[in-house]
Amino acid sequence: MTLELQPITDQGRAFVALAEEHAAEAAEQAARHDAEGSFPTEVFESMRKSKFLAAPVPVDRGGLGLESLHDICVGVGRLGRGDGSVAIAAQMHLASAFGFSLRMRQLERQNDPQRLDDVRALVDRIGSGTIVATIGSEAGHDLVHLMTELTLAGDTVTVAGRKNFGTLSPMADILLVTGRFRDSTGTWRLGVAAVPTRARGVEVKNNWDAMGMRGSGSHDIVFDNAPAIGFFPGSRWGRYSSLQSRYSIIGNGGLIAAFLGIAEAARDLAVQMVRARKKQDHRAAQERGIHRLVGEMDVELATCRALVERFGRNADALLLNPSSDGIPDEKLTELDVELQCAKLVVQRKAIGVVDSALTVSGGFGYLNRSSLSRLYRDVRAGPFMQPYSPLEAPEFIGRVALGLSPNLDD
Repeated sequence: MTLELQPITDQGRAFVALAEEHAAEAAEQAARHDAEGSFPTEVFESMRKSKFLAAPVPVDRGGLGLESLHDICVGVGRLGRGDGSVAIAAQMHLASAFGFSLRMRQLERQNDPQRLDDVRALVDRIGSGTIVATIGSEAGHDLVHLMTELTLAGDTVTVAGRKNFGTLSPMADILLVTGRFRDSTGTWRLGVAAVPTRARGVEVKNNWDAMGMRGSGSHDIVFDNAPAIGFFPGSRWGRYSSLQSRYSIIGNGGLIAAFLGIAEAARDLAVQMVRARKKQDHRAAQERGIHRLVGEMDVELATCRALVERFGRNADALLLNPSSDGIPDEKLTELDVELQCAKLVVQRKAIGVVDSALTVSGGFGYLNRSSLSRLYRDVRAGPFMQPYSPLEAPEFIGRVALGLSPNLDD
């Protein structure tokens, strides 16, 4: 009996089957892209062709009709086993595809044609094969204090600013840029502008050169009054809100699963090494300390899987209910707290599992020719993923538990 996470819907089973195929494809090229720091374009073209990337889009709009966030997490976790860079880059697209498809269904229920048109147009693009990348991070700023400016002038929206960690940018057709804009009262608010990657005023710097996740294409991007083709207003600038909770829940679930997948791959490599050495009557395979370490890895992975599964099921129960249009803010915050708890624990334990696998390898995993070397570098990227970092998450969790404002600067 396997303890790995399993999809819970028919659409999810089809999605996860595709994820396993693409993971195998990604694994074949992972070492080369890691060494070169190059983007795995061929894998993303394959995922576009199979409709894997359009999975959350309704069937009548070109997708697979996958509505379960739990099952998206399972699929992204499978991708993480093949190549962590592919998994986090795919998640940047899938989160947007899921979020906008969910929003479209809500607006259709509310019979709100004014706001529905732009959302539906983006969903249709994704269903027809358009790849989108969510571009949020800025050096020195968290996700509610962004300084990229979205300027509104009549029906025109332009974008000016610099973003870093622009994951998936080499492959994206449209960049979903988060920034701030002034509303009709002069108040700063957050918003998202859809900007074609090849529009004037957009420069992808091609400067991604990191220790790990080297194939993720996380380049800096500069926007010089770049024109948007879609605009989606959000919550007040500088303040945590229920909308931020939604973004966090939809965006981070798959990222957590990606790092779980990396840890699962490391565990499997370690077990394969020990079994192979045992057949060769290798002395190290007989050491009881090795046996214990493998057992501890399985315990840690069981904990991670339980946290991801619980979060995914609870997210589905809250977000997919037809009455979810009016979810109380406190319910979204509670789910965000659960997410942050899972995120903190899974990232820590995933790093620990890969480290243990390296120990089991007896030093072989430290060599660049070993896949464990790449997994070791990739898994360490987990704690940098926002929101929140390990420095901020415990304070956020504690403030909510104490009935205080979730805003960390209050």
